[in-house]
Amino acid sequence: MVKKNLCDLQCPQLFVQFKWHLQQAEKAGHVIRFYYANAQDMTDVFKYLTLRHYSYTQSTTSQLFIEVNTHHV
Repeated sequence: MVKKNLCDLQCPQLFVQFKWHLQQAEKAGHVIRFYYANAQDMTDVFKYLTLRHYSYTQSTTSQLFIEVNTHHV
């Protein structure tokens, strides 16, 4: 599993970095976990994942993250 911290990024850099790391994980066939801060707007990220039918889970704990399975895409 690959882990990437997006906590210090804001849009549009947040979305650009998210897509780039997702593509790299997809090429390697890895599961990727993106950490983010509560104050960040992740709407575009969730919309992207949903529209492209990625399988992902979102944490509901104090450590916020999205874990994306890139194997099926």
